[in-house]
Amino acid sequence: MSSEQAEKESVDLHPFIREVNLFNYKDYRLYLQALYKQIEQGEPKYSLRRFSIDMGFTGSGYIGRIIKKEKNLAHKGIQKIIKSLNFSRMESEYFQLIVEYCHERNKAAKAEIIEKLKSIKKENKKIILEEPLSYFLTNRMCSIVLMLVDYYGEDFRPDPIWIIRRVRIQTNIDEINGALYFLLKKKMLVKVDGRYKNINRVIGTTEDVKSEAIQSAHRQFLKESSDALSFNVNEREFGHITVLINEPHFEKLKLKIKEFRDEIREVANNFSKDNTKDKIAIAINVQLYPVTHKIPKKS
Repeated sequence: MSSEQAEKESVDLHPFIREVNLFNYKDYRLYLQALYKQIEQGEPKYSLRRFSIDMGFTGSGYIGRIIKKEKNLAHKGIQKIIKSLNFSRMESEYFQLIVEYCHERNKAAKAEIIEKLKSIKKENKKIILEEPLSYFLTNRMCSIVLMLVDYYGEDFRPDPIWIIRRVRIQTNIDEINGALYFLLKKKMLVKVDGRYKNINRVIGTTEDVKSEAIQSAHRQFLKESSDALSFNVNEREFGHITVLINEPHFEKLKLKIKEFRDEIREVANNFSKDNTKDKIAIAINVQLYPVTHKIPKKS
């Protein structure tokens, strides 16, 4: 095949998109350049001209001029790229913001955009559990297996007996096999070069969802906490307080608990960068609930 023929053939961009994380970029030009280089590695005869066409532009040198800062990406161009790369809603919003950030000259406006980008990146780290993913909540070993993959790295073995010997909570072979199958099917756990890898995204639910799966998970956590009372006092921390507060402060306390969970997660992510083996997987449960009824209003 001649280079001219190769240039006329479109390339499926989606396998390459997965290799270049959009959320790592604040400059859309650098993102497009990185994506092009990634495609070029897999398709040596791929050209910037072909890249422009595959992005939906009739002008063969359009993307090249964008990357070289000879031209700014206009609104129509943004929409063409979003459509060509089949971006999700969150990716589309992020891409439009980084284009806006690069074109903006006002420092205050740029700072506002940065805060929006941070918020999207934080939200992108979450896998929101919906009905098809409720199994993750009902099978405690899903989250435990992901922690074991991070801890043991290339030494991790997808063997139920091997896993049972390394956890301190009650489980069984069927539960572990179910967790492994689910995690691989939903691509929360992937196999790369013969070793398993946790994609390290936060698993969460939408706000205040009423679900039997969520309630079942919370019962498991409470049972697990109860069993942990038998651990050595140096290996656990339990506490309890009962206080009287004004009702409007109840929502504030709920928010503080959510912020505390996010802070713990951030601390854990920073610790995880250390490759030493002196780590343990821990569970943190915090409960907040009323212990009295409201005083009925007098008629």
